[in-house]
Amino acid sequence: MTKIEQKLIEYALDSENAKINYELALEYDNLNQIASAISHYIRCAERTDEPLLAYECLLRGGIATKRQGMRIHTEKSFFQNAVNICPERPEAYSFLAEVLTEKGDHHHAYTYICIGVNCAKNEHPNLLNPIKNYGGLIELKIKKLIYAKKCGIEDIDNDISFLNNLIKHVK
Repeated sequence: MTKIEQKLIEYALDSENAKINYELALEYDNLNQIASAISHYIRCAERTDEPLLAYECLLRGGIATKRQGMRIHTEKSFFQNAVNICPERPEAYSFLAEVLTEKGDHHHAYTYICIGVNCAKNEHPNLLNPIKNYGGLIELKIKKLIYAKKCGIEDIDNDISFLNNLIKHVK
């Protein structure tokens, strides 16, 4: 029996279980069955009492929506809802900033990436599964530099110093 078949049986026996919906969504996502994955990410987020799980499902739903293409408003909504659930976490700000910069809204993208940088400086509980599309504080600081340039903001010396020190340690 394949993993997806096993998860479908579990789902058939307990379709309201948030964790089962999450695990089924991950399996669909791994099979690139995006619409089914999104559906179960949403079902999990709606059914769980765990804010961190709902947050992760919304992130994954937004990322999956991005892979579908041409649904930028839906993608943006996933990330905005994730921010509403866990406003102290950095990941959703990073993804939301990406969406906004794709729309040409560089000033709002810069604002969100700055919030994400500040959030990333704090400790957070781990997600159930790491988000492979998220690179942490270093990625956020690089994006901040890029978005600042797009906005014409020049006062970013601390971030440039941070990146220069990082480069020195990598060599």
